[in-house]
Amino acid sequence: MKTTHCPYCHQHIDSAAYPSHEAAHRKLLSDGQQSAYATLPAEERAAGPVDLVPQVYRHDKCHQATVMPEDIIRTYLKDPYFYRADRTYCCGCRAHVPMRECVWVETGQNLQTYMDVLRAEKPELRPADPPAKTAWSWNFPPSTTPVRKDGFWSSRFKS
Repeated sequence: MKTTHCPYCHQHIDSAAYPSHEAAHRKLLSDGQQSAYATLPAEERAAGPVDLVPQVYRHDKCHQATVMPEDIIRTYLKDPYFYRADRTYCCGCRAHVPMRECVWVETGQNLQTYMDVLRAEKPELRPADPPAKTAWSWNFPPSTTPVRKDGFWSSRFKS
């Protein structure tokens, strides 16, 4: 049986069943988030403390702050090219928004600039080809006004 490694749950799934398996991970919750987000496997993520790494960002358009999940932080610290869509989830807008519209609460630095600096520090990881439609490309949902449910992103601050 041929299997495919799932970048969401990190299990090996029968390749014939993988499309429906992936669809379940990418299914949108009522707040616009995916059911799961792709990450590197735990053993491949950046190790060590992340308490000095920015973790809360504010969207300039809605002024809502969102907390970045630690597994995603550790993934992009290890490989800043892993998330190549340059978008992030905003709890206020309940949608994925461009990183250039967000700033880290802790430092005031623009998320896109921050990611560009991380990428410049690891040019050897830069993919040779443009991003393909892969499991870790973002799903861009239409704007909706659903009831917020607990998900992988959370809102810690309101302004």
